[in-house]
Amino acid sequence: MSWYPPPPKWYYAYPPAPIPPYGCYPFYDPEYLTAVMTQYMIYPYYYMLTIEIYRTMLDTWRKTMETFIKSLEQYKTYTKTSES
Repeated sequence: MSWYPPPPKWYYAYPPAPIPPYGCYPFYDPEYLTAVMTQYMIYPYYYMLTIEIYRTMLDTWRKTMETFIKSLEQYKTYTKTSES
């Protein structure tokens, strides 16, 4: 009779394992279920936050470029009026 060590604790930090019997622990393991459900609750908010951050970055970049172009246009009109 051989003795197998318990699964490592860090296993529960990863997304759901494949369907049994391909190397996943029982679905009724409460710690496994807790970790999996926590991930399904947290991941969508993580992606939403990432998308919001990128949207804000793009918006800031757009406003910066608009301001820069306006300043160039003002410079162009200023140089035209000052030359004549």
